[in-house]
Amino acid sequence: MNGSLHPHLKYVDIKLKRGPAGLGFNILGGVDQPCRMDDNGIYVSKIKEDGAAALDGRLREEDKIIAINGVSLENRTHREVVDLFRTAGENVELRVLKKVLKMSPVCSVQVLSSCNFTLALQNTKRLLNSSA
Repeated sequence: MNGSLHPHLKYVDIKLKRGPAGLGFNILGGVDQPCRMDDNGIYVSKIKEDGAAALDGRLREEDKIIAINGVSLENRTHREVVDLFRTAGENVELRVLKKVLKMSPVCSVQVLSSCNFTLALQNTKRLLNSSA
């Protein structure tokens, strides 16, 4: 393989304080309304401008919500999850699964090369040769 972008999954705990407009995001999914093939999880579909989630800045559209206040969302209907959110209280802790794209080192060198950063490539080669 000559390098590419690789998806990397990362769990993040996000604490939000409910504002006048709620938590400030919409969700999709559930066992009764799956929004992805072979995955009945709960996903963020929209972040509302000036809502608690937007002001915090960590929650993103397409993030998968794994738990609310420590309660797993696995194998729940959409309505069950909405009810969990409604009764979660003022301070809500979300466990979120984020998909992060990481660039492999080979790809990084290729990008540098394609951008004609020959000095950077020469320094990289020098470093590689000195460590061998």
